[in-house]
Amino acid sequence: MPNFVVHLSDIEPKIFDVFENCYVELEPDIKRELFNAAIKASPRRSLVSLSEVLNVKLHKLSDSKNRTPIPLSLLKKLCDFLTSNGYENFSLERLERSVEYIKGMGHATKIFRPKFPLNFATSSGIRLISKLYHDGGIGNNRQPYYRNTDEGLVKEFCEDVKNVFGDMNIVIGSDPKGMKVALPRLIGYILELVGCHAGDKVLDNPSPPEWIQNLESDLIKEFIRVAMDDEGSVSNRSVNFYLAVDITSALSPTTQEKLLKLSEKERTKLLRKYSKNPEFVEKYKSKILLFDQILMEKLGIKVSGPHLYTCYTDKKRKNLRITWGICISSKNNLSTFYEKIGFKILHKKLKLKKYVENTRTISMKNQSLNDLLKMGLIITNRKGYFTDWDVANEFNYHHQHIGRIRYEGERKNFIKRIGRESHKLRFLLTECGKKAITTAQ
Repeated sequence: MPNFVVHLSDIEPKIFDVFENCYVELEPDIKRELFNAAIKASPRRSLVSLSEVLNVKLHKLSDSKNRTPIPLSLLKKLCDFLTSNGYENFSLERLERSVEYIKGMGHATKIFRPKFPLNFATSSGIRLISKLYHDGGIGNNRQPYYRNTDEGLVKEFCEDVKNVFGDMNIVIGSDPKGMKVALPRLIGYILELVGCHAGDKVLDNPSPPEWIQNLESDLIKEFIRVAMDDEGSVSNRSVNFYLAVDITSALSPTTQEKLLKLSEKERTKLLRKYSKNPEFVEKYKSKILLFDQILMEKLGIKVSGPHLYTCYTDKKRKNLRITWGICISSKNNLSTFYEKIGFKILHKKLKLKKYVENTRTISMKNQSLNDLLKMGLIITNRKGYFTDWDVANEFNYHHQHIGRIRYEGERKNFIKRIGRESHKLRFLLTECGKKAITTAQ
């Protein structure tokens, strides 16, 4: 079977040969028939005889027969025993259609009427995987999670989980970064079987499962649409996409020490020179970002990049991380992206639509530094500071062009940096900058 399909038999019953990974409750009539057939096939036609044949403690066998779900390791032994004795109706492939629920250890969430064989090459399956590789993840403990501030995307995630796995109780919790959904660890284990990676995405720099690249275009579109809703931004004349990757382990101790001594601006400037070398990109690239780029180009959308956006440190200033970006620009490419993929998040969708349909095409090319200072002051009065993106949104032009004009203002001591908003620098006008506006008027 393809590696995007998971049968009950594909699940390993134990972790480290100690803890049961999965418990299975069958429909009552099927469970009764299973144990009756197994007892009948045992040498002395008794539960004691069956426990000896299977090498399973009698009390565990009795509990599974009468009052608890069946550990998957035991269910596999029962099925192997019965099929080897001619009871083909009790193969695990047939029994997976009669599962009432599956669950992990202890009080883990039950997945009712699991949809074996689980197929991830569907719209729901692809959206689920894409969400986990962008605004979500699978922790080192194999627990999948998803965070987002958009309620619609969070609800879509929950529906996709149920469409792929089966019905279950999913709790939407709160998080400093928005809403958060955490799934049973059993789901994380199953996702690993189809090529998904458990661990920190920034530190481990994983790539999504390769089989996604070979899917039909409609499913690839779903994967990219989710990625863009999660990570993409519309900045006037372009759609941008940024992801970070930790490069500390790939650097020698001497290089680490040298880069950590530099300011973020100095580090970024230095590494941007090296980023023009394909070998540098290959070594330090974000595999998820490049995977998304490959998929978009398969759909006929030309993407520029990856570009090294910045090199920053973690909160402890011990690890170095690069933020890479890719960009979709030019009206033709944006129109193709809008028609084939687009956004589900409304404000991104409307912003892109406005540009594609030419409802607002003010150019910043001829705008002066004074215009930027005026707009910066207006935005500062509104929110307390401004960024290149804020000004770019008002003038409907690319933030990089705004950045060049803003840099001129910094050199003239009209603008000063005051901090960072995510990966965006914050600015304020100096007294000289405010006087420059008055003088120009």
